Amino acid sequence: MAAPWRLGWEPWLLRCVLGFGGRRGPAVLKGAAGWSAGRGASRRWLHSTRRLQADPIKILMPSLSPTMEEGNIVKWLKKEGEAVSAGDALCEIETDKAVVTLDASDDGILARIVGTFTEIPASNIRRVIAKRLTESKSTIPHAYTTVDCDLGAVLKARQNLIRDNIKVSVNDFIIKAAAVTLKQMPGVNVSWDGEGPKQLPFVDISVAVATDRGLITPVIKDAAAKGIQEIADSVKALSKKARDGKLLPEEYQGGSFSISNLGMFGIDEFTSVINPPQACILSVGRFRPVLKLAQDEEGNASLQQHQLIKVTMSSDSRAVDDELATRFLESFKANLENPARLI
Repeated sequence: MAAPWRLGWEPWLLRCVLGFGGRRGPAVLKGAAGWSAGRGASRRWLHSTRRLQADPIKILMPSLSPTMEEGNIVKWLKKEGEAVSAGDALCEIETDKAVVTLDASDDGILARIVGTFTEIPASNIRRVIAKRLTESKSTIPHAYTTVDCDLGAVLKARQNLIRDNIKVSVNDFIIKAAAVTLKQMPGVNVSWDGEGPKQLPFVDISVAVATDRGLITPVIKDAAAKGIQEIADSVKALSKKARDGKLLPEEYQGGSFSISNLGMFGIDEFTSVINPPQACILSVGRFRPVLKLAQDEEGNASLQQHQLIKVTMSSDSRAVDDELATRFLESFKANLENPARLI
């Protein structure tokens, strides 16, 4: 006779899906022994009164047909809190051939039936994004460099432009500063062609835009030669086309350098995955008010509030080493904090 089993209310309550990728009716059983499905499906757990402190024992659920790879739970034959004896039918499972029952292998109590879930079909663009991100993280040695930039002068310049009815964003200044810095430091404006870095003759900035179909990066062509307002107009037009799903291939393919700005979502700091074959991507956080000690012309010290942003560059260390990345961020910071250089 099978040993008695009882489910204990352990703090490590496990939720699980019964079956090979079962899509309906997952159960929660608690304890140190149970059964689980193969091929990545999650597990069910029973608790023995004689093994309250024991480590979990995994009991694999057998395949219910020779060709079965996944199954759906069609119907539960036991209710929550109901006693289960060895040999009792727990549920009906639909395989690729038929509907069969799954029997309990031990005595126990069904604690809880929960994790229904719906499979979300992946769009073509999400599949492409997933493939490229996986390739990037698995094949490119990412290195990260971070710097704080003071936006005081940029905010003043922006207000002056707005008074002249020129509507631009702080991100437009960031794009311009990155483009100007790339022009000054062409060693960073490179791509990796599989054998070595290739210096690019153009400065085209890819700007990350979130859409319902996933992240896409429309390209601001020849950004170093564009004015702030021209960059602003290009970003607005391309962002709208991206969200409407109307970008042409030449409007999102290519690019020599990427920028991703999550500051408007309240993110202080983050790192981005490089968009190959580009060598670098800049991650921009939100404004942060910071009090800093400053001296006036007469040497009197006072606390002044500054608006800082944290900027992190992910770089392909095969093409842009730490020393070059550091110098690039130093120059970028100097250009952004002195917008007269950009205008």
